[in-house]
Amino acid sequence: MRAAPKGSLREEAINWTRWIGVYAHLLAETTIGLLSCVGTKCFRVWFYAVDCGGKMNSGGNGMDLMRRDIAICTRLLVDVDILEYSGHISSRLPSGDEFLIQPVDDVRSNLEPSRLLVVGLDGCVIQGEGKPPSETAIHAEIYKARPDVKAVAHFHHDPTTMFSMVVDRPLLPMKNHAVRWPDGVPIHPDASHISSIEQGQELARTMGDCNAVLLRGHGEVVVAENIKALFADIVHFVENAKALADAGLLGEIVPLTREDLEGFEATFDRDKHARKLWSYYTVTAANKGVIPLEWLDD
Repeated sequence: MRAAPKGSLREEAINWTRWIGVYAHLLAETTIGLLSCVGTKCFRVWFYAVDCGGKMNSGGNGMDLMRRDIAICTRLLVDVDILEYSGHISSRLPSGDEFLIQPVDDVRSNLEPSRLLVVGLDGCVIQGEGKPPSETAIHAEIYKARPDVKAVAHFHHDPTTMFSMVVDRPLLPMKNHAVRWPDGVPIHPDASHISSIEQGQELARTMGDCNAVLLRGHGEVVVAENIKALFADIVHFVENAKALADAGLLGEIVPLTREDLEGFEATFDRDKHARKLWSYYTVTAANKGVIPLEWLDD
């Protein structure tokens, strides 16, 4: 083969190829993103380094685990009759201005990690195939308003939603794990789909610093610091609503006071508890075939 002339583009390309070959084994993962926007649509072009096994890395272990946890959380919530044909889970990416969320038409009970979309806070799909949910503004506007929030769930659990349908029956803390909502849960008055930026902003204002909000005649939104904690909070959120409804049938309710909840919180290891619930529900789900065994934590 004829040698490339010195200084030619071909020689430069060859040199770059050799350089990558020498240093590829040092790169566990490298992602370079080029974002360009045309009109109202955004496109992100990703370049991935090849790891030592010769596989294309689609975001590294952190991204892979986040995708897996969202898929697991979604399937678990379907399995325990909290999530159905609608509703969605999201998780903020480390960049802070992007999040993962499922495509609108993917079946929740069969959600795959690879199907999750990367979406910007403007609702623009950056990476992935399909359209985001029509209520993506719920997630985007809460992430904008609440830098502390790393995971958001929107679902429609009728036994819980009914607390937005009655007068003088606020969703008060009845069980100790309702420590996440010590002052009760606000009710957002807009019963329609939260599909616009303005509606999302109004919802975020209703939620304020609370970690949950009821949407009148519609559903719920719960937020947390990660997916595993979010799952635990959702389980306890609907448990607390059921406890309140059942207790009201027996007689006058006696909700937990702030002093009660502060005493509980003083000895409560939230991270340990979230991991305990996650372990129980994921192993149970894997045994039933709801999630693959290989998705379980080591």
